[in-house]
Amino acid sequence: MKILRMIFLWLMIMAALVYFHDHWVGLSMQPVLEHQLADAFDMPFNIDGLKISLFPPGRITLKKIECLNPGNSDGPSILWEKG
Repeated sequence: MKILRMIFLWLMIMAALVYFHDHWVGLSMQPVLEHQLADAFDMPFNIDGLKISLFPPGRITLKKIECLNPGNSDGPSILWEKG
């Protein structure tokens, strides 16, 4: 009985890791992507809701990417927002 409980616990932990993988990897890569975009375009960026999918590989989704143009007096402009 104790072995079944340990197997069930292991399966639940593995299921949680697979379920939250996209969000955790996205959170860890979000500052890196913001820094790379800031260096490439010479202006600050804000990214919200970045997810990098485990299956299918290479699928990247995000809720919002915001370009904070320092030369624009109208304020920040939202380049793309998922509705």
